[in-house]
Amino acid sequence: MTITNKTVLYYSVVLLSLFILAVTLWLVSDSGHTLNELQKRRYESRLLAEELRRSSDDLTRMARTYVITGDQRFLEYFKEISAIRDGKSPRPDNYENIYWDFISAHKNYKSTNGRKISLIDKMKALHFSEAELNLLRDAKGLSDDLMKLETRAFNALQGLYQDNEGTYSVKAKPDSTLARNIVFSEAYYQAKSRIMEEIDKFYKLLDSRTEQEVSDVESKQTIYQAIALSLSIVIIAMVFLGYGLIKKDVIRPLNRLSGWVKQMHSGEYNFDAREFRNDEIGRIANAFAAMASHVSSNIFDLEQVSQTDSLTQIKNRSALDEALLNEMHRFERYGTPCSILVIDIDHFKKVNDRYGHLVGDRVLIEVAKILTDATRLSDIPGRWGGEEFVIICPHTDLESGRAVAERIRERISNHEFDGVGQVTVSIGVSEFEQGESVERTIQKADDLLYRAKSEGRNRVC
Repeated sequence: MTITNKTVLYYSVVLLSLFILAVTLWLVSDSGHTLNELQKRRYESRLLAEELRRSSDDLTRMARTYVITGDQRFLEYFKEISAIRDGKSPRPDNYENIYWDFISAHKNYKSTNGRKISLIDKMKALHFSEAELNLLRDAKGLSDDLMKLETRAFNALQGLYQDNEGTYSVKAKPDSTLARNIVFSEAYYQAKSRIMEEIDKFYKLLDSRTEQEVSDVESKQTIYQAIALSLSIVIIAMVFLGYGLIKKDVIRPLNRLSGWVKQMHSGEYNFDAREFRNDEIGRIANAFAAMASHVSSNIFDLEQVSQTDSLTQIKNRSALDEALLNEMHRFERYGTPCSILVIDIDHFKKVNDRYGHLVGDRVLIEVAKILTDATRLSDIPGRWGGEEFVIICPHTDLESGRAVAERIRERISNHEFDGVGQVTVSIGVSEFEQGESVERTIQKADDLLYRAKSEGRNRVC
């Protein structure tokens, strides 16, 4: 797989994981918000349920207080509590546990009235279940029945009694004892108990439902949190995995390529790209190896050109100088003998003057060919300059070197040069000696060359 495809796949997985993580975190946040709303609704529901119970107690308290004291305001309080609960009177904004305690005590309890809404309607707004509302309706019905007893007591206190049709149309002497007996009777307590039983059932049903709702949301939130944590761990692991992949597929291969560049600076050009993967960097490595091979070939060609005489195609003066130094080092270290032949074409100037430089160049080329053919592969023939040649003969002592020189002289003298005929050469032969420089060795051969010329040419000295 290519690095591009790996990168696309890797970041696609990372982005998908981040997207899922973002969605999961949103679900965690949303479930937290839902949980807060449920807790708030549960609290408000409990307050409403408590208000129902408290309103029943407040009605009982006001009824009994009125019956005992005869104070008309407690009757008004009784009617107001019932009207507020039924949504017939506006609900005070701070209608809480201590409201009627302060009002009863003539406290300066400032309150602003809100909107008219029954307790049942407020409960519906909080999404009470139908079963819960039924219990509340039952409790409200029982409370209304209890109010009938309380109304009977109030009327007895005022001297009003029921006729055969149940209406309070019969007037007689007020009976406070009857009124008190009614609100403190066993029937009154039983009716009050039945109201509380329904309210207690409602409490249990409300607590069970709201607790289950909260538990369900908490369970979902726990699952979402676990998913978010798992995704976070996966993403962190993928970050380390991504670094490992980058290090394996990019950094290390690039470091190897960088090492190749350093090796090229050191003169090494043979590289094996098979160690690389078949990806973008692998293709670069293959191209680099091919380029290095091409460069090596070009360098070799350039070296050959730089060390080759352009006319005769044998070693030039620079290459001969390098070879002489190498052989001198070998001689000094290992004592390996080496002979040096300095060769000069006799009367070459006359050839140029008589036949022209082109013919003279052909003579030089043919002489170079004879030198190459007459020597070993280990020998190094080269053009020293002009019509002068040098042959370096490794592992050859002076006597053997002279034998080589004689063989060369003889071949050249017997060769028929095109357009010129016979050409001869004079050769001076020397060998490396301990304590002598390359220059001194060449100078000795050169001196012997001139001796051969002075003695008549076409000879070896």
